[in-house]
Amino acid sequence: MISNASAGPCPFFALPWTRTGVFAYDLLADYLEPGVQMASIRDMMNNLARDYAIAWSSGDPESVASFYAPDGQITINRGEPIVGRAAVAEMARGFHADFPDLEVRCDMLRWAGTHAIFVWTLEGQHSETGNHVVTRGWEEWELTPDNKVQSSLFWYDADDHQRQIDGQ
Repeated sequence: MISNASAGPCPFFALPWTRTGVFAYDLLADYLEPGVQMASIRDMMNNLARDYAIAWSSGDPESVASFYAPDGQITINRGEPIVGRAAVAEMARGFHADFPDLEVRCDMLRWAGTHAIFVWTLEGQHSETGNHVVTRGWEEWELTPDNKVQSSLFWYDADDHQRQIDGQ
């Protein structure tokens, strides 16, 4: 089992992402000798997390759903499981409707074998109230061998999220 759990914080997350996906870490490739590969489990997982955050920030619900296995599922705060890519896309469409300027940032990633924790911050202006909302949470992933999300447990403080939407 490969794990970064004992490695401490990933230096990868100490560098900023941009909404367009340009990431300071990617610039390191320019300084490698020709033919040197940067591919590693750490790179693969960090790229997965980066690309997932970019998908959420893109406004494209199908892009979010593409990170899930065909029969993958997400369960939000112990709610009913949302099963299948079409259902995941519909769920993401709801977030994008509520927050047209939605930006999701990956704050941290930890993994052990096929399990990962994606810690995130969601930020945007609510479409109906106009209130600026910043919500933090995480997803606990079970990944397939080809690194698609088979199962995600999605956690955030729904009461605080609603208070911010309401402007309280």
